[in-house]
Amino acid sequence: MNAKESMKNEVFALESREVNEGKKVAFIAGGINRDISKANLNGKVKSIGEHTHYIPLVVVDGEDVIKAGLSLKDPISGLPIDSSKAKDYLVIIEGQHRYMAIMELREKDAKAKKNYETAMKKWQKDGSKSEDKPEEYTPKAPTLIKAIYPLVEDEDIRIMISVMNNTSVKWNKGDFAKQAYAAYPDNEVLKFIVKYMDMKHQKAKRGGNDDMLPNGGFSLTTLSKYLIYSSKINESVLADTCKYGEDVLENKMGDEPNKLVKRAEAIIKAGLDAGFTYRFLAKGFFIDWIVEKNNLGTDYTKLIEVLRNVKKEDANSIMKEAQKHNFMEILNEKIK
Repeated sequence: MNAKESMKNEVFALESREVNEGKKVAFIAGGINRDISKANLNGKVKSIGEHTHYIPLVVVDGEDVIKAGLSLKDPISGLPIDSSKAKDYLVIIEGQHRYMAIMELREKDAKAKKNYETAMKKWQKDGSKSEDKPEEYTPKAPTLIKAIYPLVEDEDIRIMISVMNNTSVKWNKGDFAKQAYAAYPDNEVLKFIVKYMDMKHQKAKRGGNDDMLPNGGFSLTTLSKYLIYSSKINESVLADTCKYGEDVLENKMGDEPNKLVKRAEAIIKAGLDAGFTYRFLAKGFFIDWIVEKNNLGTDYTKLIEVLRNVKKEDANSIMKEAQKHNFMEILNEKIK
C-alpha cells in the first residue's frame, strides 16, 4: 500500500512527508493553475497570521501530474522541475496562495526571531531592567502545513483544479482563459483572448509617456464581440473548455475559428490605423458600432475602407466625447 492509499481521506502534514519520505512541494507549471495574485496573497498572509491555517491544502502526487501530460515548477523560484524527479514531489492543486502566505509568514517569523534574540542580548548586556525588556516574540506562521489528497480518485487534474477554484475562491475570467490556453497552446482563439486580456496599462515613470493601454486589459465580453459579434464566449464557456476540451469553444466559434481571429485582428488594426487607442478599443464602443453596421448589412471590409479616411482630429473627438449613452450617434456622425 502506497502513501496515497494509506492516507486517503486523512489530513497529514507536508513537513512529516518531507522528513519521512523526502517529499518536497511543487506547483503545476504552464498556467494550468492560476498565477499567484499579490492581492490574494496579502489577504492570506493577514488572515493566516491572525487566525492560523484552518483548511487543508489539496495535493496530488507528482507522478500523477506528469501522467496527465503536465509539468512541475518550484513554488518559490518558478523554475521548472525535471519530470524524472516528479516522484519526489507533492503538488498543490488547491491552496497555492495559502502555501505561499505561510512561506512568507515563516520568513517574517525568522527575521522577527533574530531581531528579538539580538534585542534580548542587548537588554541583558545593558543590565536587564524590566521596563526595557523587549516584547516577547510570537511566531505567526503555523508550525505545520496540513494537506489532504482529493476525495475523488481518477479525475482529470485540470478538471479538479477548475472545479475547486470555481466553487471556493472564484476565479476571474482571465484565470480561466489562461488555464485553457495553457492546456491548448495552439488554439488561436484562446491565444487572441489571453493576448488582449493581458494588454494592461502600466504607470509611466516620471516624464514618460502614457502607453494608452486599458487599465484592466480587454474584457472577455468585448473580446467575444470582436471574435463572433456577440458576447456568447463567456466565463462559463472558458470554464467548460478547461474541463471538457476545445470543442466547447469551437461550438461557439463555428467552422472556421482562425478566420474569425484574423477578422478580429483586422478590425482592431483598422481602429488603431484610424487613430484610436487600445484603451478606446477596449471600451467596446467601437466593436459595438461595427456589429451594428454589420447587422444593417455593411460588411467589416467596407468599414475598414471607410476607417482609412478618418481624420486624426475626428478620432480624437470620438475618444473624448463617446459615452455609453451616445457613442453610436457620435461614431455614425464622425465616420461616414
